Amino acid sequence: MSTKDKLLEKLRSYSKNFSYQETETLLKSFGCKIYQGKGSRVAFVYTGKKEYELHLHKPHPKPYLCKGQLEDLNNFVSDVKKDMEE
Repeated sequence: MSTKDKLLEKLRSYSKNFSYQETETLLKSFGCKIYQGKGSRVAFVYTGKKEYELHLHKPHPKPYLCKGQLEDLNNFVSDVKKDMEE
């Protein structure tokens, strides 16, 4: 099982210890570009047949995403995977 597959499985389980670093690794594997905003704001952009954007705040002081961020990330990954399959 590849790192990407392991991260997708962990994400789908809404793991409480899914880190921001794992988010970057996963989204880079889909070809997303990362744009640093002001402060802890970050935008992940996927450009395929359509363009998808995910905006997050880097979590602090702990490196783990909260439940709402995990939901947004799951939805973003689903959209990107659908776009890649079309």
